[in-house]
Amino acid sequence: MDDSERLEGIREQIAEKTRIIAEAFCQRTLLASKIASLKAKLNLPIDDYYVERNLAKQIREICTKYGLDPAKGLRLLNLLISESIALQKSAYKSLHTPTTIFEKSKRLEQQGLKVIHLEVGEPDFGPPQRVIEAMIKALKEGRTHYTSRYGLPELRRALADKMSERWGASIKPNEILVTPGGRAALHLALLATLTQGDSAIIIEPAWPAYRKNVESLGCRARVVHTNLEDKWDLDVNEIEELIDETTKIIILNSPSNPTGKVLDRKTVEAIIEVAAKHNITILSDETYVEFSYEDRYSLLPEDCKKIVIGTFSKAWGMTGFRLGYIITSSERCTSIAELAGDLYTCVSEPIQWAGVAALECFDEVNKYVVEMKRRRDLATSLLKPLPIEFTEPEGAFYIFFKLNGGLRGEEFVEQMLKKHQVALTPGSGFGNYPQFVRLSFCGPEEELREGVARMREML
Repeated sequence: MDDSERLEGIREQIAEKTRIIAEAFCQRTLLASKIASLKAKLNLPIDDYYVERNLAKQIREICTKYGLDPAKGLRLLNLLISESIALQKSAYKSLHTPTTIFEKSKRLEQQGLKVIHLEVGEPDFGPPQRVIEAMIKALKEGRTHYTSRYGLPELRRALADKMSERWGASIKPNEILVTPGGRAALHLALLATLTQGDSAIIIEPAWPAYRKNVESLGCRARVVHTNLEDKWDLDVNEIEELIDETTKIIILNSPSNPTGKVLDRKTVEAIIEVAAKHNITILSDETYVEFSYEDRYSLLPEDCKKIVIGTFSKAWGMTGFRLGYIITSSERCTSIAELAGDLYTCVSEPIQWAGVAALECFDEVNKYVVEMKRRRDLATSLLKPLPIEFTEPEGAFYIFFKLNGGLRGEEFVEQMLKKHQVALTPGSGFGNYPQFVRLSFCGPEEELREGVARMREML
């Protein structure tokens, strides 16, 4: 048999194995559909890490038997499990997120109804006057052109200086990438770090965009579930239990959306130690870091593999500007910038000049933080008499409360919007928290008071 014949023979063997794999995949998918309907009936969580760990052990043994890298087999397993998860999600009622509730409330307003917005994290104070003037000035001076995909040098220098000064860090301009908002920063960071079949660890309850972005890249989101009864404290051992050869990133959000939990230094140091042990990157979403009402903590000064993402939306009241940033190593910044250039070319130039001005307005930011803490205190005092449970948020501007009496969050939110024109967000959008609801207290005080009064009627 010559080489050509051997090649054809091997190709036919590969084709046969591929057909077997395809048939097995179809059979597996049908079985996963049955599991999905049963879990929905039994009201069981979608994720089952005990089952996953047992499968992973078997996959490692099979790969070792054939002399293959177990990580390759585990990536395939992650893809199969992700397909099963998608099937199981389709068997559950569609989830409401802050975005979907916001869209529903806007439709009601278009019908002439006045809706009280306690669902969206949009501060009512707006940008400082200097920011507005800087943007107008940039427009008048014709600063409306393409810029570097990394961002304006002036903005990157200002970010490096201000963040170094504010957090006791040593940040260089070439370690910063300017992005069109925090969502873009998150997506780019994950896109540059994860490969299809990899896994990421998320601490829930969590902003829905983390899981959505991870799964959209064909990767597995592994979740550490924290509880109200434990005051949302995190057991770092649970993170380490979820790590395997495919784990590339741990996503942190402190202060947390939706709980307002601020991770203490001891916990963060333990996470850094675990990440270093397994050569894993930490992605720290510091969107709400300025709104820390007791302790303030940033990952920026820490010596570890990290990506820190931030935004001008919250602390400066610039939600509609869509301006964010990534701070990471210069090497990683370069690789992310290549992806950014392909996605959106660059960030709007006049908006970047507004960002430069914003970094000179920390006096206003500090005033906003004092005001938001006052609203936090007001919100907790208004909610305490109600038949709900919650912990006082240590940061951000949300209260994540549990409904008593077995009432489900989605039903409560639907009724509040339909009957009382108050928009809230059900906890199911942030993980397996069906009895929870998120309330945002960053809007006008009179709306907060009226919204809680209508909640009292409902409860």
